[in-house]
Amino acid sequence: MTKTLFASQKYQDGVAEQTRVVRGYTRPDAMQNLRTAGLNPPKGGGLYGAKNTPRTLQGPVPPQLADKSFDQGARSYEEAVMAGTTKFVDEAGIPTQIRNYGSDTAPHGRTTKVEVRKTSGRGKTSEGDRRKINEMLATDPTLTPAEKQAFSRIMAQAAAEGMDGDHIVEIARVANAVRDMTPAQRKAYFKRFKKAGVALGNDPKNVQKLSKRENQVVKPAQLRAIDKAIPMTDVLTSLQEDFKLFLQALWDQLDLPQPTRAQYAIADYLQHGPKRLQIQAFRGVGKSWITGAFVLWTLFKNPEKKIMIISASKERADNMSIFLQKLIIETPWLKHLQPKSEDSRWSRISFDVNCSPHQAPSVKSVGITGQLTGSRADLMI
Repeated sequence: MTKTLFASQKYQDGVAEQTRVVRGYTRPDAMQNLRTAGLNPPKGGGLYGAKNTPRTLQGPVPPQLADKSFDQGARSYEEAVMAGTTKFVDEAGIPTQIRNYGSDTAPHGRTTKVEVRKTSGRGKTSEGDRRKINEMLATDPTLTPAEKQAFSRIMAQAAAEGMDGDHIVEIARVANAVRDMTPAQRKAYFKRFKKAGVALGNDPKNVQKLSKRENQVVKPAQLRAIDKAIPMTDVLTSLQEDFKLFLQALWDQLDLPQPTRAQYAIADYLQHGPKRLQIQAFRGVGKSWITGAFVLWTLFKNPEKKIMIISASKERADNMSIFLQKLIIETPWLKHLQPKSEDSRWSRISFDVNCSPHQAPSVKSVGITGQLTGSRADLMI
């Protein structure tokens, strides 16, 4: 049994060492390099004190730690340094950070628990403690003393259980929203949320117990992902609301110049004109291209719409259908329109986008003398 355990441990150590070699370093190399970088010969050496010479790092140790998140999955100080991050979760599961890495006073940096920084006096401003100011701004001023006591009691219970008391709705975001409001505006703001049943700030209903890892590692990563997604969501919403913006974005995707005033006027008329409309313009203004973009914009807003393209010749209508298919495939922000099912129609005659099953295709092209009877469409061009 002892031999088996020893062999297993040796195998695990071998895998770990191979992993480090692939990354471009070994633990002894990293440790020796970091120690050498932190030595201070004039004061007898050691990882302390100020250095009299500029800091230099040789070998595999990175000169700086650019990443400030736990995303690298480092489990020790050495692994964090080699991965170029300041954050790691140690073997005991404690979120830890490396501070002052690369400084003259401590080239190797110093490690502290993430939660220590919150209570060590950092984050103070000329106005006072930023966290306390944010909590004051984010809390409904009509909160009763009993509610405030209930909040403090929940936070104390979480600490006693070795957990973090966490605000469900982040106080910093609420504080930033109300910071520049007048007292009357702030009062109305909290009143609307209260009416909707949403607790803010230090309301006892706005607190939850989370493990330290969930609160200090998982949740920040989730918030970063949301923050990254919000700008894209805003852009897509703007494209859905204004066909002129959609046209401009599509023209840019096709490496075409910005739409002309005449093209913008056509786009505006297509979106806001009467139910039955006709566009007359000189040859080469881009009537067909703009109308094709309007078809895509209609599906971009609502993939359930059904559209029929009718032309003097069947070939011309088919060419429009092929043009639309190519745009859906090659435009990154239109790729979600591609059908997911293998049973969906995808031909020059008719094709489906990513929509619910229906007897009518999303887009159908026909000639003026073709079979129109029985066809269904929300929009006919």
